[in-house]
Amino acid sequence: MTESKRRRINEISKALDDFEGLKNTLATSEIETELVYQVWSDLLRVRKWNAAIPVHNETLNRIVLRGRHDRASTSSSGEQTCWVVPLRADEQVPLAKISRLASSKVEEHKQDVILALVDADSTTAYYKVSPVREWESFL
Repeated sequence: MTESKRRRINEISKALDDFEGLKNTLATSEIETELVYQVWSDLLRVRKWNAAIPVHNETLNRIVLRGRHDRASTSSSGEQTCWVVPLRADEQVPLAKISRLASSKVEEHKQDVILALVDADSTTAYYKVSPVREWESFL
C-alpha cells in the first residue's frame, strides 16, 4: 500500500471518529442523522473531499456539512470551502430559506452552497445554489 493511500485511510478513519462524536450532539432525529451520514460518507469516501464537518445551521434549523474539496481553479491553495445541505429528495424546503443561506455564504465568505438530494435508494444528486440576485438578471 502506498503512503498516500495509507494517509487517506487514516484521514477517513479520524473523520469517522469526529463524525460519530458530533452527530450525537447535533442531530434532531434519526432520519436526519442517517441523511447527513449518507452525504458525509459520499463526500469523503467516494468524492474524495478533504473534509466534511457537520454543523448546525440556524437559517435552516438543520445540520449541514461544511467541507473542502480540491479544485484547481478556485483559490491559490486549490481548495474550495462549501456548505452542503443534505435533503431527502421528496422533502419540501422553502426557497426563501435556501436563498438566504446561499446569499449569506456567498457574499460573506465567497463559499458555495450545494444541495445534496438523497433518494430512497441512496442515490445522491448535488446542485450548486446561486443567490437570488444572480437569477434576477437571468430571468
